Amino acid sequence: MKFYQRVIFLASIGFGLGAIIGPVITAITGTMAASDGTLHLVSDGLVASVGNPIAAFIIQAIVSGLYGAVAMGGSAVYSIEEWSLFRCTFTHYILVMVGIYVTGFICRWFGLKDIEGLLFMLPFMTVPYIIIWLAIYLSYKTQLKEINAELNNIKSSAGEGA
Repeated sequence: MKFYQRVIFLASIGFGLGAIIGPVITAITGTMAASDGTLHLVSDGLVASVGNPIAAFIIQAIVSGLYGAVAMGGSAVYSIEEWSLFRCTFTHYILVMVGIYVTGFICRWFGLKDIEGLLFMLPFMTVPYIIIWLAIYLSYKTQLKEINAELNNIKSSAGEGA
């Protein structure tokens, strides 16, 4: 699969996931923050700026979907063989972090003057990023060990038959 095809494929999946996950996270965090017994599917700031809660929800779903597309489509950088693992990871991490801040500003999850919200997002996104990255890395490392063991078995079997 060519690089741009991989980006489009992954971005398509990411858009769908983001359009679902973004509003769900907003509902959980917004409802918990408000603590008023009401389900908050969209930030009050976005509803106020748009003027209509349904339109605000649709905007949030689209923007969250676009974030998902950037985050997942951006993972295609790991298929660039000329790049080191560090370069791929750093590039993808920057895409994810810039994307979440842009999404947060557009959806009014926090504002430029909301230092607490801005600082909260850094570990809120970085810790899961590291956990997911490590899980994938260790999974690939295990798969490579298994492949190498199979190759060594094939080599030793071929050497015995000669």
